[in-house]
Amino acid sequence: KYSDDNGLWLAVRSTGTKVFFTRYTVNQKRGEITLGKYPALSLAQARLQNNQIQELAKQGIDPKTQRSKEALISFDSLAQKWLAHQQTRIADGTFKRDQSAYNRHIKPILGHRDVYAITLSHIMLVHDKLAQANKTSLAHRAISWVSAIFNHAIIKGYVPNLANPLPQGIHKELVEH
Repeated sequence: KYSDDNGLWLAVRSTGTKVFFTRYTVNQKRGEITLGKYPALSLAQARLQNNQIQELAKQGIDPKTQRSKEALISFDSLAQKWLAHQQTRIADGTFKRDQSAYNRHIKPILGHRDVYAITLSHIMLVHDKLAQANKTSLAHRAISWVSAIFNHAIIKGYVPNLANPLPQGIHKELVEH
């Protein structure tokens, strides 16, 4: 076990798997919660999650209880809310094209995932699959849609403490048209 700061630890198991976890105290009771495996979860992401968990603990909220309530939200449920919002804003033909592309390319990879567990590497699977099929324009639009879905969910307050895993300026790093 390797300590970082503020209750954050990295455990290296006998199998070689590296897992971030955090220790916290709520109402004088100690608890532990697993954050995720390294390298799928970066140190920066683990620190961010740790800070959120420690903040909940300071407020007297057990992070495990809070996480189990939050963990029931799939990416697809947020995407459907975003699509309903988009339907009122764009032309019917454009909406049908975008909805079809979401159902064919994004939903199979991200739809079933818990929104709190989605990382940049999960999202890049969508991009890479489309780029390998020479659908670079669609790959860029798919990344934009995923970012828009996260931003819509955050702005509308559908999920508490959610962060968009896509960094600003990601399009500069994607495959060129």
